[in-house]
Parts: sequence; C-alpha cells; structure tokens
Amino acid sequence: MITKKLLLFDFDGVIVDSPKISHDSSNEILPKPIDLAAYRLFFHGNIFEHKDVADQSTDVELKITDDHPFYQRYIPRLMTLSPIEQVHALIPVLAERFSLFVVTSTTTGAVSRFLEQHGILSSFKQVLGSDIDTNKSRKITNVLKSENMSPVDCLFITDTLGDIREAGKVGVQSIAVTWGFHERADLEKGSPYAIVSTVEELTQKIQVFFG
Repeated sequence: MITKKLLLFDFDGVIVDSPKISHDSSNEILPKPIDLAAYRLFFHGNIFEHKDVADQSTDVELKITDDHPFYQRYIPRLMTLSPIEQVHALIPVLAERFSLFVVTSTTTGAVSRFLEQHGILSSFKQVLGSDIDTNKSRKITNVLKSENMSPVDCLFITDTLGDIREAGKVGVQSIAVTWGFHERADLEKGSPYAIVSTVEELTQKIQVFFG
C-alpha cells in the first residue's frame, strides 16, 4: 500500500474568507475595538499567546469551546459563509493523492460542521481545532507521529506569518496564500517554501514540492 504524503490546511482565510467576521467578533469582546490592520498583527505569532486574546480567559489552554465569548459570536457568522469556490473544488481532488488534515485556531466542532455543510468533511482525515490544543506546533507534531511521517513528507497551507513560524518550529514547510489574513510582505518574513496568489499556483507548488 502506498503511503500518502500529508497536506495540512489552515481553515480561516484559506478555505473560507473569514477575516472580516473574525475581526468583527473579536471587536465585540476586546477591551477596546481595533482596526483590521492592527488585528492582522495578532496573527504574526500564535493568536492565543497575544496578550489581548489571552486576557479573555484565565486558563485559555483548557477553556476553548464553542461557548467561548469569541466563538459565540464567530460561529453563527461562519455558518452563513461558503468556502472559497476554487479551494472547495480542489480539496476532494487533493484527497485522492494526499492525506488531508485541518489544523486550525477555530474549534473542531465548528469547522467540522462547516465542512460537512459544504460536502467536504469526508475529504479530511482529521480536524484539529483550538479545543484540542491552541499550539499548532504540537498539533502538527502529533499528526506526524500518528501518521508515522517525517516533516519532509508534509506541507502546511496557511495564510498567516504566525502559522508559518509554528510549522517551521517542527521542521514543516509552508505554502502561504495571499487571499487570507496576511499580504505577501508579511508572509515573506516567515520564509515559506512558496507564496501563491491563485489556486492554480497552489496546485503547481504542491506538485513541485512532492515531485
């Protein structure tokens, strides 16, 4: 049996165009509303380690659920959206060749319901949300261990500098997309394997990486 290589997908900004609803939901719980440019800076690292986010919970590692104040606002908005059309079409195609995972800062249940609603949950082997672990480096490591794969057998597809950095900590390369939270200038700071602006480019870079 041929072992499939691993493709890890971030969710927000990659599969669904959600920066605006994330920003709006955050502004309803932050001590003081901030503009979108300032909000994007939260994602230069792990969002849950940012002071303004961590202050919303005294024990954020243990209290990430759909009942968290942010997700109470964000999830209803999420469920009104649709996946990015070309990404939605690509995912089942990639699932034929690769083992797909979602590694996200949104909760497992919310993402799973969204993917099921749009007919692509079955394309993913597992969804690992913030309720499982708020640290993406650990989640990526756990996927590698569970699949008995090395970092060179894996790519992380993301839209934020923070994710590129978290994947890099465990030796996993990233393809960064420019249709999400961060623009090219920010993404370049993480030195990803590639930065792409279209789904066609994404497909090409995946093929080149794995040969």
